[in-house]
Amino acid sequence: MNKILKVSSSQFASNFGQWSFKALSTPVEVTDRKTGMVKGYFVSPGEFMEFLRLRDRLPRAGYVWEMSEEMAAELERPLPEDYPDPDDLAKP
Repeated sequence: MNKILKVSSSQFASNFGQWSFKALSTPVEVTDRKTGMVKGYFVSPGEFMEFLRLRDRLPRAGYVWEMSEEMAAELERPLPEDYPDPDDLAKP
């Protein structure tokens, strides 16, 4: 990925065409000129679609009451004797 370009929100607004063209090849970070706080990022349509694709592959959390009976029954089952200890998995 290319280096992220940084620009103030006032520069971004006054030269939107220039910055939107640059965002086709590299992300543009838009910051508040006074505080330096990041206001947002401007990226190409391709990068945004890739973000959505990856985001949609992430596991989703849900409410317990939305869990199927099969899933609840599976969670109630004891772990096998040879199941690795989670603390051991974290060790280098």
